[in-house]
Amino acid sequence: MQKIVSLTNKYIVLATPLILYSLLSSMYLLVSAGGGKLINLLFAIVMFVLITGAFIAGWFNMIKSAIIEPDKEDPNTLLKDFVPGVGEFFVSSIGAMITMFIIAIILLSCSYYIGMNTIGNPNISTEALSNALQNTTSLKAFIAGLNIEQLTKINLWNMLILGTITFIYFITFLYLPSLFLKNKN
Repeated sequence: MQKIVSLTNKYIVLATPLILYSLLSSMYLLVSAGGGKLINLLFAIVMFVLITGAFIAGWFNMIKSAIIEPDKEDPNTLLKDFVPGVGEFFVSSIGAMITMFIIAIILLSCSYYIGMNTIGNPNISTEALSNALQNTTSLKAFIAGLNIEQLTKINLWNMLILGTITFIYFITFLYLPSLFLKNKN
């Protein structure tokens, strides 16, 4: 644990690409998703996936370099490993993103099927829910108007979704590091 903390402190430059990616991708999504046309939205999503794949490839390569060579004189030399990482791991990163997306869709679909067959529908209209989410007063009134059965079903649905998402994270959280540790394929 002490080695991890010392590496993190020494290579604080690893936070720079993460901060830049967060800033630039947020700005890109804000600007590009405002068009309203379906083709513009699809193009924005595809570009966002490609940008994210490039970031993951470069950033994880920088992390790999920091772990393999922990005694570098100048920590800023890690930034030079970003572009070669994009070139080497871009396709693998896109493949990993697609694989994790498919796993998530399959498991969430199974969770929905299990929930509908075991928990059931809480019978809440989407209009009433959207009206309730406008402010806290209307939300409190909406929740107070629900019966015990509906509240129980909502809580069970929340636990099921949280459990499913936790399981998805559990089975995929080591996938990206293992992808970069061994080789590019």
